[in-house]
Amino acid sequence: MTGVWRRTCLIGASDGDDVVIVASIGGAPKHPVWYLNLEANPRVWVQQGAESFWTIAHTADEAEKPRLWDKMVGLFPDYAGYQKKTDRVINPRVCPRVMRLPPYVRGHTHHPGADAVKWGPNTGVR
Repeated sequence: MTGVWRRTCLIGASDGDDVVIVASIGGAPKHPVWYLNLEANPRVWVQQGAESFWTIAHTADEAEKPRLWDKMVGLFPDYAGYQKKTDRVINPRVCPRVMRLPPYVRGHTHHPGADAVKWGPNTGVR
């Protein structure tokens, strides 16, 4: 791990208090690097719209996957084609809200303060 903050902009859907993301990489045969790093260390910083929060992301379990996959395909229909294009299972990742920060705290030195999903220094993202 470098300890360097990296930013990855993703399509995210709200699901109650959670944010759902998908590591499709266009149906490529291998998972994207950010997904592999998230598997190694799931603690991440997320910003969705005006809200920012820490999360410990997890792969959708078998019970929630069909509903969340349908939600993501409804948001971005190309995901369905990406899944058909690869033998790799493209699972939704769930980012539950762990700690919210009020608007006056956002953008200060405790996090990079940019406007995208962020993968922090403890995630191993390069």
